[in-house]
Amino acid sequence: LADRYDDCFISCEFSVYFYRQPAYVHICAYDITEKQYQMGRKLSNDIIQFAEYFREQEVLITVPHPMHCNRGKLDLNHFEQLLILFDYFEERNGLMPLESNNLATEFLDNLRPDFMEKIIKKHGLEPHSSEPWKKGRVGGSDDHFYYYLGRAWTEVENVATYKDFLQGIKEKRSKARGGSMTALGFAHATQTNWINGLMHHYCKPGSFDERLANLVSRLYPVKRSIPGGNTLSRSSRETRSIIPGVSAIKRFALERALRVKMILLLRKQKRFLAKQAENDCGCPSMGAP
Repeated sequence: LADRYDDCFISCEFSVYFYRQPAYVHICAYDITEKQYQMGRKLSNDIIQFAEYFREQEVLITVPHPMHCNRGKLDLNHFEQLLILFDYFEERNGLMPLESNNLATEFLDNLRPDFMEKIIKKHGLEPHSSEPWKKGRVGGSDDHFYYYLGRAWTEVENVATYKDFLQGIKEKRSKARGGSMTALGFAHATQTNWINGLMHHYCKPGSFDERLANLVSRLYPVKRSIPGGNTLSRSSRETRSIIPGVSAIKRFALERALRVKMILLLRKQKRFLAKQAENDCGCPSMGAP
């Protein structure tokens, strides 16, 4: 796409760990090359080396959803290090609730030089800039499966190209725009991500119905072959249900019921998306997939 369109650039959201710790955060790197992507993956087990490398490469890197604690592993010391190592933070995330986004804005607005000087001495790290209490702001929909594209975004005035746009963010002229997510919307997005993730991981490319049937067949196989034994015994074992005590007819009914439930769920998701697009956050109307 980047080769075909002048306004397309390659970016990546990395999972980056604090060295020799289970704690990790997501870091977004914008307009990167294949080599920079490979180095980012290589250095993703040490957040300090990761930040230093992309700083030397003059690549824009941001911290998305800073108030979201990934799997409960982050503590105050980790967050303080993020404030030192990175200069650009997401204050409007389309997948996070309003309270989380407001908290990010309030926190970034109230950073002070004396506080930053204190934590820099505490951790012995080199800050990203000479004024680390002044953070650049970005927004993003954080949409992993195209259902909520454009709920939140980053705005930079008076730019003509994406290079100018990224430079405006680096110069801290950007603003975060868009809406937040309701509790119901977040539950929907989480469930959708889970279902799509399963189908993406376990099923071959194809239509939704084809992938759904493939997924159901993996969850509830009709039969399985057991090597060994004579022909008669193999034949009897092949038709045996893998769910003890469930007959072939009942198993067939269960499979069909599961398919119907998932199809009904998908239809409910479409209606929900259409309603959100019409009434939520003042965003342009989005067609439900």
